[in-house]
Amino acid sequence: MNTLPPLGAAKDGLEMKKRAVCMLILVAWSVFLPALLAQQPGLVRGTVEDPSGTPVAEAAVKLVSQANGETLKTITNEAGYFLFKEVPPGEYLLRVKMQGFENLELEVKVGANSTPPQNVRLELASARRRSRCRRDRVRTRFLPIKTPLLSC
Repeated sequence: MNTLPPLGAAKDGLEMKKRAVCMLILVAWSVFLPALLAQQPGLVRGTVEDPSGTPVAEAAVKLVSQANGETLKTITNEAGYFLFKEVPPGEYLLRVKMQGFENLELEVKVGANSTPPQNVRLELASARRRSRCRRDRVRTRFLPIKTPLLSC
C-alpha cells in the first residue's frame, strides 16, 4: 500500500524552506552590510573660531592620513566653515593654521559612523612669537625686492 503525505504537510515543508532562505538572507545581510558601510568614504566638516568665538575666514585646513601621509587641503569660508568630501576611512590629523594664531592639530577618525563636526577654537599666537614676526618684517622691509620675505 502506497500512501501519499497529506496535502497540508507539503505546504508546511515549502513554508519551512522559505523561512530558512529568509533567515539565511537576513543573517548574510547583517554580517556583510557593516563591512560594506565601513568602506564607504565619509566627510569631515567643522568650523574654525578665534578665542572670542568669531569665525576665522581663510584659515588653512589640512587633513593628513596617518596611514599613508596623503594630504587633503582646503580653506575656511567667511563663516569659518570647512568641508572635506569623499574621505577614505581611517585615522587622520586635522591641522589648522592662520597667521596671528597658534597652530592647532587634532586626531580625527573617519569610519562607518558619521564623523562629528570638528569645531575648533584657535588661540592667539604668544606675544614672544608675534614680536619676533614684527622684527622679521621690519628687517626684511629694506631688502632688495628679489629677496623673498620671511613669513611667520
